[in-house]
Amino acid sequence: MKFPLTSTLEEIKEYLKENWLKGSSCPACGQHVQLYKLKISGQAVRDLIRLYKLSEGQVNEYHHINDFGNLASRSFSKLAHWGLIEDEPNEDEAKRTSGMWAMTEKGRRFVAKELEVPKYAYIYNSQCKTVSPETVGVEEALGHKFNYKELMGFSS
Repeated sequence: MKFPLTSTLEEIKEYLKENWLKGSSCPACGQHVQLYKLKISGQAVRDLIRLYKLSEGQVNEYHHINDFGNLASRSFSKLAHWGLIEDEPNEDEAKRTSGMWAMTEKGRRFVAKELEVPKYAYIYNSQCKTVSPETVGVEEALGHKFNYKELMGFSS
């Protein structure tokens, strides 16, 4: 859509909010604007369980992603949108992130089946804008591909 040069920033913002579900280009700067609907992936939950076991259920204990994560999966870091993990502040300006992750208390409780989290997070510009009212537990989030008891080390 073409905007006249006399368009206000408020008019442009309103247009973007009306179109961010399907995605559009910002008439002011050209950036792609879209609200993404994310679902927790089974692989990310599997890595969260591995971090839980590595940390022996402790929170705020940082571990490098190489020690527990599937490096082929980029979904683990997205668990931060649900408040299940946090990354260690990065001191090295040459790196994008520290690669160090810790489970939060919410993450511990999720893995221990003490709480459910929103099924979807809505992300815009790498920030969680809102979450769905529907919730999901750890076993449902894992999906049928992974076995919760087996991953936790429980005998059947």
